[in-house]
Amino acid sequence: MTLIYDAATMSTTPQSALTFTLLLAAAAVGNWAWARWRGHGGGTLVRFFAAGSLLFAGVTGATVYEQRLIVQAAASGQLKVVQGPLHSLWEDRVLRAGGKNDYARWQGFRIGESAFSYCRNTETNYFNNAGSSTLELREGMQLRLHYLEHGSGDALRRDIVRVELAS
Repeated sequence: MTLIYDAATMSTTPQSALTFTLLLAAAAVGNWAWARWRGHGGGTLVRFFAAGSLLFAGVTGATVYEQRLIVQAAASGQLKVVQGPLHSLWEDRVLRAGGKNDYARWQGFRIGESAFSYCRNTETNYFNNAGSSTLELREGMQLRLHYLEHGSGDALRRDIVRVELAS
């Protein structure tokens, strides 16, 4: 088996969120320094960037916490595993709310009776088949997936934690 993705070691979501947080904080400090240099006490932009950096600091903390939960779930044997040929591959674009040309790109497939789907252009700790872990999926491809199951019935969600490709 060839490792394609492992959320415990390969997810870049916490680093991306931290980078954005630091950029917002730098913008707040830069605007504050500019306002002070010009003889003003700050302003709306300083508050906007400061509030944004605080908000994204919370997002960063949540993504780090989620990644730790994934590691704990893997260590305690909570992950389910399915292996076999991929079938029923599909892709869809869904217009996001409020955007004229902003689409969510969805992809899904089945292995055995287990169905999986994810939004490809959303940053997440779980596998979304984007970035450096992009895999050209095709019918019959042999995969082993480790995943977490949440909910039940129509609300059942399977988050892919680890993807391995049969050699």
